[in-house]
Amino acid sequence: REAAAEARPAWTDPWKVLVYDAHCRDIISTLLNVGELRKRGVTLHLLIDAAREAIPDVPAVYLVQPTESNVRRIAEDCAAGLYDAFHLNFTPAIPRTLLEMLAVQTLES
Repeated sequence: REAAAEARPAWTDPWKVLVYDAHCRDIISTLLNVGELRKRGVTLHLLIDAAREAIPDVPAVYLVQPTESNVRRIAEDCAAGLYDAFHLNFTPAIPRTLLEMLAVQTLES
């Protein structure tokens, strides 16, 4: 089992920031410990509601619930240029209305 985990390819970026909400923190904590996150290039993990400083040369991976407040915060992060790239993952799937809201807010910023 451990050998199979080692054989899986890590994410391609050498370093990344993981941004999550409280719900997804509980999911991640049951699946991966800090050492396993680091093996996958996650050097920093932060709650979406926390004050975060810009790290413009590092991509961010978001794992959040599809809520209006999370979508608004992601759009604000994009507008502020907090990260080099934004990889968005929602659990469960994001409804079309929220996806459209994200698109509009991101384009307006």
